[in-house]
Amino acid sequence: NLIEPWSHRFFERLNDSSPKVRKNTLMVLMHLILNDMVKIKGPITEISKRIYDEDLRISELVRILFHELSQKGKSPIYNLLPDTLSKLSLERSKGTMSKDHFRGIIGFLLGFITKEKHTESLVEKLCHRFKTAEEEFQYRDLAYCLSQIHFSEKPVRKLLDMYPVYKEKLRDSQVFRYFSEIEKKSRKFAKAETKNLLDELAARLNRKEDDDGDVKQSSPMSGKKEQRERPRRNILKASEE
Repeated sequence: NLIEPWSHRFFERLNDSSPKVRKNTLMVLMHLILNDMVKIKGPITEISKRIYDEDLRISELVRILFHELSQKGKSPIYNLLPDTLSKLSLERSKGTMSKDHFRGIIGFLLGFITKEKHTESLVEKLCHRFKTAEEEFQYRDLAYCLSQIHFSEKPVRKLLDMYPVYKEKLRDSQVFRYFSEIEKKSRKFAKAETKNLLDELAARLNRKEDDDGDVKQSSPMSGKKEQRERPRRNILKASEE
């Protein structure tokens, strides 16, 4: 592949100051990617950032590209999501991406995950990353991404299975809040068996809070400090109201 040695220079043009250069670069990349001449793995993060390009034509081209990718048999978006989410999270931590843009891109990409088996596997992959997430922004963004996933029975069961991996991160108030949101939102349209699993998740969250006492507050350096309600309402009881 003659392009491969120069690919990083090529991808950099997606951030060029000229809208014309960005648009032409994207159009060439679309042709190469959709015809399997260039792997999407390299430029996917840079391409996804162009969803918020100031030129609406570029933004629309990005949406078209991801729609076309979602139709391909090997599920490239699903396969690359965990790494893409981590790279976007790192950019947000550096201040090169706003929180709103980060969340908007995450929501857009997760919208292509429609198969339950893919959702279940994605939950497992994201949970495993808690083991190596040492920085505050890492485990908070992981918890946020999980909270944006649609949880049916199998993904909820997987989340329960992975509890030992993320339980220590529940000490953080934001992480705890995102997991509480998962439990509440998933309950709305859940079937009986799924509700039983959600009861178990709520019980574990309650036990974790009782064991740890006060959940760790957001640090002053992380932005707006969150204040937890005291006493926190029992999650399980609240979900039954």
